[in-house]
Amino acid sequence: MAIEKPMTPSSLDVEGSEDVKIEVVNPDAISIGDEESGMIIDFTGEMTEELTGPEHDANLAEFIDEPDLQGLASELIEDFISDRQSRKDWARAYVKGLDLLGMKIEERTQPWQGASGVFHPVLTEATVRFQAQAMGEIFPASGPVRTKLIGKKDYEKVKQAQRIENEMNYLLTEEMTEYRDETEQMLFRLPLAGSSFKKVYYDPIMERPCAMFVPAEDFVVSYGASDLMTSPRYTHVMKKTPNEIVELQVNGFYVDVDLPDPEPDYSDIQEKYDEIEGETAVLEEDDRHTLLEMHVDLLMPEPFEDPDGIARPYIVTIDKSSETVLSVRRNWYEDDPKKRKRQHFVHYRYLPGLGFYGTGLIHLILVLLKVPQAFFVSLLMRVRYPTSLLVLKLADCVLKVTIRLSCRVSSAMWTYRVVQFGIRLHSFLTRSHHRYYTSCLETSWKRGEGLAPLLMYKLETSTRKLRSELRSR
Repeated sequence: MAIEKPMTPSSLDVEGSEDVKIEVVNPDAISIGDEESGMIIDFTGEMTEELTGPEHDANLAEFIDEPDLQGLASELIEDFISDRQSRKDWARAYVKGLDLLGMKIEERTQPWQGASGVFHPVLTEATVRFQAQAMGEIFPASGPVRTKLIGKKDYEKVKQAQRIENEMNYLLTEEMTEYRDETEQMLFRLPLAGSSFKKVYYDPIMERPCAMFVPAEDFVVSYGASDLMTSPRYTHVMKKTPNEIVELQVNGFYVDVDLPDPEPDYSDIQEKYDEIEGETAVLEEDDRHTLLEMHVDLLMPEPFEDPDGIARPYIVTIDKSSETVLSVRRNWYEDDPKKRKRQHFVHYRYLPGLGFYGTGLIHLILVLLKVPQAFFVSLLMRVRYPTSLLVLKLADCVLKVTIRLSCRVSSAMWTYRVVQFGIRLHSFLTRSHHRYYTSCLETSWKRGEGLAPLLMYKLETSTRKLRSELRSR
């Protein structure tokens, strides 16, 4: 049976030195020292954090006062909203371009009931072709990792390189089971949006590295940024269920706080995705929280302020609906005296753009679609007298030129291009006549029911003639 005895401070006389005092701080720690210097022996390690401060990778949100956290969250959310507003034109063009994938047939009532709502899936075909070719290069059957020795080679270096290659291929193909699927999704979105991102990080739940695909609509960059290294702020918008958040809180990654029920947060791009895929968001059953993981340069409050007064890189995670800070972590290596920003994201561009985001096929095709429309509008506005005969002649000439050009491209694609052109030409001419010459052509519209029968007759005649020419060749 242990006997507890009171412990009182005592002093020891050391020869040749001043008095040294020994004090028992608590049953697990002892303080030894004099008036000028001293030391504390901690047998459990619990007092180390109080004396030296939190560890480098610790969650600083647990040590910052609540008013400072609330002010930080409000300021960062306002910055995020302004950053997302600055790219609204890019998002609007992307949403419009998603209709060109040809994955959904629209039931139109304008300019008449049953008007064509079909788009040729040439954009989807180009995307799938790019994805298949890129996937074959990036992820061959032997594995995605290859090692290359630089400098003088010897037997030990060659063996070491082979071991690294085998280990990395095993990690990416066997342990990181999501790597291939995430790469395929990234390569499909890349030619459409022009930009895609990969997030490489260590997952505390899985206890292994992860490489997750982040679409461009979920990655918001501050206005005027040119790349990730020089950007003062960029945000990864994440959706997490309450159970996922609780797991991270139990693991110590997030602060253990109770979050209220989330508010629905859907972007225009996500709504367009749901429309194309035939899905409908049920707001009552969607309990996912919208988390903003912001990589930002900050001037931290006491006691974490920088002695030089420089904003240092931090990662701040905020629950958007409740404006609750879940974590604040340093984003530089502990042994880096310059405190340079660590990169967790990789930015892939399809084509270089004028700003941060790359240029995709959607942005290029939207411009090309405006060219023939502007040409026809300009031509029809110059016609002084409305006559369907003149418009049909123009349509016949353009149709013949398109057929010839399509035949020169490839024998397999000309039929699709001709039909697509005939449908668009028919729809556009009908809308133009209806808009500008309704009063003059009211009788002819009622008799002929628009230009559809004549145009389709012209299309069939030209197609038959072209087929006969090809067969004769």
